[in-house]
Amino acid sequence: MSIFDWCQSKPGLHLVSDEIYGGSVFAEAHVPGARDEHPEWTGIGQVAAKATRLSSGALGNRCHIVWSLSKDFALSGLRVGALYTENEDIRLPLQKMNDLCSVSSSTQNLVSEMLKEGNDEASWVRRFEAESQRRVHERYVLLQEVLEEAGIPYLPSGAGLFVWLDLRAWMEYGDEGHAHMTGSSMVDPSLMESIAAAAPGAGEFMARGGASQGGEQIVGVPSTAFNMADAEAERRLYLKLVHEYGLLLTPGASMRTETPGLFRCVFTATDDAGFEEALKRFARFGASEKPSLA
Repeated sequence: MSIFDWCQSKPGLHLVSDEIYGGSVFAEAHVPGARDEHPEWTGIGQVAAKATRLSSGALGNRCHIVWSLSKDFALSGLRVGALYTENEDIRLPLQKMNDLCSVSSSTQNLVSEMLKEGNDEASWVRRFEAESQRRVHERYVLLQEVLEEAGIPYLPSGAGLFVWLDLRAWMEYGDEGHAHMTGSSMVDPSLMESIAAAAPGAGEFMARGGASQGGEQIVGVPSTAFNMADAEAERRLYLKLVHEYGLLLTPGASMRTETPGLFRCVFTATDDAGFEEALKRFARFGASEKPSLA
């Protein structure tokens, strides 16, 4: 059963398909046998077409697609996105809201000129997409080789502009010891401020669910959420990566991860010289001594 069929079987449940990385799937075209490891990219419209037996791929009133130029075209500065829905109750109020935050006329003209060539393989869009996927794959392979040689665990990827790193082995706990084992710790007063500065949204997450405060778990926060000792250790590692190794990674807390020590590495956000330097720094970090867990 597809996710589309499953959602359709639940009365009142809506499916929102975020396809912002739909054009950044690089494994299929550049890695032999990649489809065995990474399923072929399929948009929800194609799934809906099979489910409804309609060539038009009608989504119905409870399936919606969102997409943006920011990832596939590296045009986040244009602030252009799109929502496709067949639900009039959703589309009409959004059209009204769009009057208050509409895309400028000059930007609309630029985007329409960029996309007007069509969808055939010879169009500029398809040529750009193919070249982008080639370059992203090329960088991914280079980063992958350095990470494996340096002994830095990561989550293999076949799409997107980043990779998840597992840096738990480098996390250091302070004098409170491994308070994450017992659920209690003393927190550095600057913790919330520094985490919020490091990654927007992380401080709020820690405040809502970092630790069971007063013995009570905050409503709506999973029991697996970070406690204060974990948050402090991840924050220390984040600052160490910045100040000692010159590596700016996104701490997992800001991405709502349930496990401390996971960091997001965007490997497409610098030029070739900066990327080559980053690889050297990763190699140096991987060779650094891991703290003792004793």
